Amino acid sequence: MSANVMLLPENVRHSLILFRNELRKYGIQTQITSTVRSSAKQQKLYEMSRRGLLNYPVAPPGTSLHEAGRAVDMLVRPESQLPLAASVGRQFGFKWAGVRDKVHFSYVLPIGGLVSGFKRLFSRPKTPALRALRTKEAAFQSGKAQVRTFTSLPKHCR
Repeated sequence: MSANVMLLPENVRHSLILFRNELRKYGIQTQITSTVRSSAKQQKLYEMSRRGLLNYPVAPPGTSLHEAGRAVDMLVRPESQLPLAASVGRQFGFKWAGVRDKVHFSYVLPIGGLVSGFKRLFSRPKTPALRALRTKEAAFQSGKAQVRTFTSLPKHCR
């Protein structure tokens, strides 16, 4: 069973993609089992949970972040890596519900919160003694003089 991540709001979806890509770097496999739910679906799951038919807890209708598109249920394999997955998830705005609800990750960043995350992910560290080189190719591509910054040159360019 796999859920449609395209139903999630754009900022949540993009954070989830980055989160899952980072987990793959650690050899952790994931499968999304639930994303956005209607109130009717939430009611049905809640009733099933109250009767003991589900393995995981379900919030009452009107209180679930799934209904707002701000939560995902995701299987993490190997399961022993859930604490690491939770730690990685925090970097991308997701909070793990814990061992009581092993599959639940809530998106807790405010709207627009991903922008600062992107800046953090893709900003270059400031290092002293950077050397700038001007190249004809860079100037041609941008239509103006371009400065490329390198921290060191490959041996064949020295």
